[in-house]
Amino acid sequence: MEIERKKYYGIVVALLMISLLLAAYSVTINVKAKREIVVNRYTLTDYLDYYVYLKPNFLFNKTILKDSTIYINITKNIVVRYMFFSKSSGSVDGIYKVIAEIKTKEWNKTIVIIPEREFKNSYILNFPIDVYYFRSIYNRINNELGFKGTNPEVVISIKTYVRGRNFSDTFLHTLSFPLLSKAFKISTKHKTSKVRTLKKIVYVVDEGKNSMKIATGILSVLSFLAVGIFCWRVKPIKIEKDLATIMYERNKDFIILGKLEIKDSTVVTVNSFDDLLKTAEILNKPIIKDGKRFGLIDGHTVYVFEFKG
Repeated sequence: MEIERKKYYGIVVALLMISLLLAAYSVTINVKAKREIVVNRYTLTDYLDYYVYLKPNFLFNKTILKDSTIYINITKNIVVRYMFFSKSSGSVDGIYKVIAEIKTKEWNKTIVIIPEREFKNSYILNFPIDVYYFRSIYNRINNELGFKGTNPEVVISIKTYVRGRNFSDTFLHTLSFPLLSKAFKISTKHKTSKVRTLKKIVYVVDEGKNSMKIATGILSVLSFLAVGIFCWRVKPIKIEKDLATIMYERNKDFIILGKLEIKDSTVVTVNSFDDLLKTAEILNKPIIKDGKRFGLIDGHTVYVFEFKG
């Protein structure tokens, strides 16, 4: 099969451009999509109550009060019950300790009630609050210093440090009460529950984009093969244009295609195509192309020029 050279190379270039564009798209398209996934979720929860054990008294008809006002003169003992729980997708290890601080405006004293202990997932504590013990320490320090610390209070802190897969955290529960009051209620401060969600960014294959990448890659190869087959099966040829056609294309604004009727007309043969063009400009009339012959009709006169060969 043969085709005009200009069209041949136009088709080859177009197919190569398509192949290269498809290949570039296939190579550069990002098939990975960013996703945020949950790798762990954990919850830390605690519960605290304190129980007041009473001496025989006329005020209450019971021997134990829960989370109640404490009356020192009729109180035999105070016991704190504390429970800590953790929930996670994996095991949780940790350490806890209980410390007390006697705080005054002038000085503070820290006392370890329960030293550091390890636990797994959860633990339960029962420990007493001995108000008279704290008062004895307060009085001893006052005697050493030679003055009384003002506004004394006791702050007990239950500190928990947890470690799990991909996370670590702390949990704090405090209790406080005035040291010298004869009637008081223990104040607590804590978060009853702490929930955390741990996430991370991962990259996954986007099936839609991956399919597009494969399809464009295949189309790129097919386009390149099409260039090879086209070059193999089709040969370019150079089509030589005759001079009449060339002159027509150069001056088509002044030339119309048609049948040149010269019967019963006076025929004037001009020497060149340029002479015919000048005559057309002077007479302001169009030139008619009839094959290789060009003519200009002016009444009964026809000016003619014909390309030979």
